[in-house]
Amino acid sequence: MSAVLSPGLSGDLSRDAPRSAPRRAASPPAVLSAAAPLREAPPATLPMLNLLQGEFAPAIQIATFLRPLRLAAAVLAIAVIGGLTADLRAWWWLHRLHVSSRQEMTRLFLDSFPDQKVVVDSALQMQRQIEALQTRQGVPGARDFLPLLRRITPVLGANAGSGVRALTYVNRELTVTVLVPDRAALDRLAADLGRAGLSAEILAADSRAEGLQGQLRIRVPAAVDAARTRP
Repeated sequence: MSAVLSPGLSGDLSRDAPRSAPRRAASPPAVLSAAAPLREAPPATLPMLNLLQGEFAPAIQIATFLRPLRLAAAVLAIAVIGGLTADLRAWWWLHRLHVSSRQEMTRLFLDSFPDQKVVVDSALQMQRQIEALQTRQGVPGARDFLPLLRRITPVLGANAGSGVRALTYVNRELTVTVLVPDRAALDRLAADLGRAGLSAEILAADSRAEGLQGQLRIRVPAAVDAARTRP
């Protein structure tokens, strides 16, 4: 069945039908302005390579390391300089004292023996002159044979097992040949002579069936005063 609408009816229907909401116009597409700045994406951050490492490190690191040591270094430098200054002052004072003492000894020697014109060692020369005077007057000196023998006799007697084989006196020196049990006894004898104020030098040491035969050269040191020896 087909329905036919009259023009009037169709007009009435069109008036009675609800009006539909008006259609919104489509918004035009967004257009970027040429004046607006373009923002670029930040590049990827890469780790930085430090080339100032190891032996190529700047000197500021060494200075930073040494800064706490400055006070200790300053104290050490002051102590060293102070010690050197004190040593130099002591050396200078001792040097002046030595020179003054030698000059005084030379003056005393020339006053005592005016016939001596050349002075090399005033102490040794004065000792020899005194010994010569004592010899001329018949007074034995400390380096003569009998006074020297008198000094070594108690030492030889105190060392058990030491026997004297020979004695030789030449140039104010006494050479003694002894027989001892072993080398230790010979060294002990030489040490005892040294403690007695004598100079003892071991010249020889030969092993024998009955013991050790040693030879000692004994003399009075030059520093010993050549005073008169009591009988």
